[in-house]
Amino acid sequence: MRTRAVAIAALGLVLASLALPSGAPAGGYPPTEGALEVSRTALKPGTTVVVVARDFCPGSRVRIWLTGRSVDTLISSVHADANGRASAALRVPRLKPGTYWLVARGLDTDCQRRKESSARIRVLGAVNATRRGAVGRTGHHERILGVLPRTGRNIASVVLFGALLILVSLLIRMQRRRSAG
Repeated sequence: MRTRAVAIAALGLVLASLALPSGAPAGGYPPTEGALEVSRTALKPGTTVVVVARDFCPGSRVRIWLTGRSVDTLISSVHADANGRASAALRVPRLKPGTYWLVARGLDTDCQRRKESSARIRVLGAVNATRRGAVGRTGHHERILGVLPRTGRNIASVVLFGALLILVSLLIRMQRRRSAG
C-alpha cells in the first residue's frame, strides 16, 4: 500500500516536471551554422540588400537561396574570395509580405563538408509593416520578434493542477485509511 502511494507520488512529480520548460533553446529554421550578414532585414520588393557569407571554402561557389512561404529559389551564385568570404548585392523580388530566409550554401573552410548560413528577412507590403514586428539582433543571428501568430495553448498550468489534484486525493485517501485502521 505504501509502495503504491510512493509510485503515484513519483508519477505526479514526473508529470509536473514534464510540464516545466526545458533548458534547451528553441532552434530556428533553417539550421544556422554561421549567420549570414545582411545590410537590412526589413525590405520592400525591388529594394537591394547586401549579403555577406563567411567561412566558406576559398574559391568555391556559394549559392544564395531565398526560401519561405512556398518559395525556394536560387537568386545568386558567387565565388568565395581567398579568405572564404562571399558577398552579393541582391534585388528583392516581388513577394507576398512576410518572413523569408536568405540562405548561403556551399563548402565549409575544409572544402569537404557542406555549409549553410542563413538570415531571416521580412518582406514588407505596400503598407509600412515595421510596427507589426520589432527587429532585434542577438549575437550574430538576426531575428524578428512578434511576427508569428500564437497558436495552441500552454498546458503547463493544467498539468500542474492535475498533478496537484492527484497528490491531494492521495493524501486524503491515506488519512482516511489511517483513521479507519
